[in-house]
Amino acid sequence: MTKGLRENVLKSAIHFLRIPEVRNSSLAKKIAFLEFKGLTKTEIHEALRLASSDKESGDLLLTPYTSEASIWKRCLAAAAAVSGVSCGLYYLLKESSPKITRNEGLEAETEYTREYQTASSSTAND
Repeated sequence: MTKGLRENVLKSAIHFLRIPEVRNSSLAKKIAFLEFKGLTKTEIHEALRLASSDKESGDLLLTPYTSEASIWKRCLAAAAAVSGVSCGLYYLLKESSPKITRNEGLEAETEYTREYQTASSSTAND
């Protein structure tokens, strides 16, 4: 009966070690927690070996765990950064560009039209 109880503890330790948050923590923290729970050094070693050698979770150990919430947080942070840079560039360019009033624009257009008409009438007369 004691053997079955220890197997149950070992299975519980393996399950604990496969939790994504635990998987990303340091080995020292994992060992300290398992020792605190009363596992022997041999049981801890065996649980670590079995948790990392499982074919299902073996690939997951190599890739970092990302929850859907953390992906959204990254997207939101990127969008905020892009909008901040865009606003900064807009105001920088707005301040550095020459100010042209509507009247100045109309005067330049009228002058251009007069010059064009003068040039076209002089070529028509030739």
